[in-house]
Amino acid sequence: MQSKTKSISGLIKRCTSIDEAAPVIVDWFKRWERDHATAMRRLEAAISEDDYDQMCIYMGALKKLSIRKFTGLKTISEFMVGTIVNNIMADTPRIGEYPSLESKKNTVKCKS
Repeated sequence: MQSKTKSISGLIKRCTSIDEAAPVIVDWFKRWERDHATAMRRLEAAISEDDYDQMCIYMGALKKLSIRKFTGLKTISEFMVGTIVNNIMADTPRIGEYPSLESKKNTVKCKS
C-alpha cells in the first residue's frame, strides 16, 4: 500500500531547479503548519479536559511530527544550497579557462 504523503526528499528529488521546487516546498510548509496546528489543538483540548492519556498521545504525535519535519528542513536546505552551488559553479570558469596573464604582460603602458 502506498503512503498518502511522500517525504520532502521524495518530492524534491525530481526537481531540477529551485524554481521548480519552490511550489513543492511551499506546499510542504503549509501542510506542516496545518498538521502542527491540529496537533496543538488536540493537545490543548486534552489539557483542558485534564485527560492525561490523551495528553501523552498528542504530545507524542507532536514530537513525531517535529522530528520528521526538522529532518525535512535539513533535506530542503541541502537541496537549495546544492542547487545554488551548482549554479554558481556552472558560471565559474574552470582552471585553464581564465585569461592568461602572460598575454597581457606588455599591453599596459605607464606614462613616465
